[in-house]
Amino acid sequence: MKNVLVVIGNYVSSPSSTANCIKPLISRLADFYNVDVLTDRKSLDFPPHQLIGGINVYSVDDYRVMNTTYLNNLCEIDTGKVLKIITKLFSILIKGFYYLRFVMFSKEKISGGWEVNRIFHQYIILSKEKDYDLVISVSLPFQSHYVAKKIKEARVDNLKWIAYEFDPYYYNTSIKASKSRRSRMKLDELEVFDKCDALIFTPELHDYYLKNGFIKESEKLHSLPYATLNIVQHNNTTKLLNNFMNPREINCLFAGQLYDDIRNPRGLLAVFSRVSPSINLIMMTNYSVEKLQMYSVDGFLPTIVPFQTHETTLFNLREADVLINIGNTVEFQAPAKIFEYISTGKPIIHFSKIKDDPVLKYLKNYPSKLIVNEWEADKIDYTQLVNEFCINSLNQKVRESDIINLLSEFTPVNVIDKFLNITRELLCVK
Repeated sequence: MKNVLVVIGNYVSSPSSTANCIKPLISRLADFYNVDVLTDRKSLDFPPHQLIGGINVYSVDDYRVMNTTYLNNLCEIDTGKVLKIITKLFSILIKGFYYLRFVMFSKEKISGGWEVNRIFHQYIILSKEKDYDLVISVSLPFQSHYVAKKIKEARVDNLKWIAYEFDPYYYNTSIKASKSRRSRMKLDELEVFDKCDALIFTPELHDYYLKNGFIKESEKLHSLPYATLNIVQHNNTTKLLNNFMNPREINCLFAGQLYDDIRNPRGLLAVFSRVSPSINLIMMTNYSVEKLQMYSVDGFLPTIVPFQTHETTLFNLREADVLINIGNTVEFQAPAKIFEYISTGKPIIHFSKIKDDPVLKYLKNYPSKLIVNEWEADKIDYTQLVNEFCINSLNQKVRESDIINLLSEFTPVNVIDKFLNITRELLCVK
């Protein structure tokens, strides 16, 4: 049986959206190959090796995140005032050291504590027991590609490499970089594209890179949608999960990451600050009360819930009456959660920030939706439209068969089959 190594950040224990998108592919891959995952470790409480669903998951310490977390916890210990001040000063000093050590001199600042050399060292240890036939690197973080490139260069045999790009690197404005650093990022990204054996993009990133001439059509270039359209209409667990819905109100739930630059809640809060009091907006997100107040209109604040486990999030998506989505300000990124929203069959209100919003093509044929174009907020009374949509859509649900018929090309089965075909072709497996 062939051996496959997947290099990806944030795979466990709090997986990123990228990890959630790749997990269905990796899980199916393990039915045909021996699969190991090489990821980051952000806490000493988390084991460095686990067997999850027949997949070996090895975690390499991310020193910067781990030490920052423990220093923050140390500062929260209830001690005397003087000792608290000394501890705080000590914490700031050590954090400064780790910033210099793991960020300023790192190729990729956002994952500076997860170093290429230490990840590569873990690969060397694993390769003594397994002779890997294929390495799959998944970004973001781009650090994964740096590791795979080093593995590829160290091997003199026919090791195959798939570079899977969920997020851009050179075009990612959220990565703060100087002009010279940005030029280096471009060269690094192009070098990865050149040296890998197969290159997979999300459809939006694929089209954007081709349109801008950053890449050219080739046999090794592939486009794959997210494999997260899993039709789950009910709770399949015996666990007691937290339900954040208010049974006496119409519950509208936003569940996802917010960003100041590409996905902020200003338009959402402006509309919901004026809707009927019977409509309850819940935001399960990374922003605190203080952060959301920066975008608040007339002091309005939703019900704020910190990030939950993926299982709890899916449970609340199914319990909500209406699901809220916020589009990105860039045409090459569609929030992956739109497929999880669609899979519930629940009514969806989508706040679109740009005319070339990639989410619109996925919602085009979805029957229970309302599109709020934020750039038309001064021309259209979206408050009234949202009110009517929430009331009229109460207790409505799109049937599973209709979802599959309307979005068949995006179902996990079809996406996974395309992914498996790419691996089989590289490995010459029938």
